[in-house]
Amino acid sequence: MQFEQFMNVVSQMESDYYQSEMILAVLKKSTPNEKRYSQTLVAIQNMKSSYYQAEILGKLIDKGVKDEAEWNQLIQYANKIESSYYRAEILSKIISARQ
Repeated sequence: MQFEQFMNVVSQMESDYYQSEMILAVLKKSTPNEKRYSQTLVAIQNMKSSYYQAEILGKLIDKGVKDEAEWNQLIQYANKIESSYYRAEILSKIISARQ
């Protein structure tokens, strides 16, 4: 499966729920690398739900962040989460994972 093509199709879905379900399913079966981090973040940029954005970012963190470039991408994207609650949840998870 072409990860980038898959993410392009998923990003066109109107439902944040189904978009999240598809992304989480593919992340469960693959190991993210820097390119996949970027593609995943692009795929979720049109999501309206802070909950689903945070859920996907949390899964990326759980899968293991490899380097500073990936951390920077996650931190930059966390700033785009509209809900202060979910933004704080992700920032806390980032702090915990970096210690």
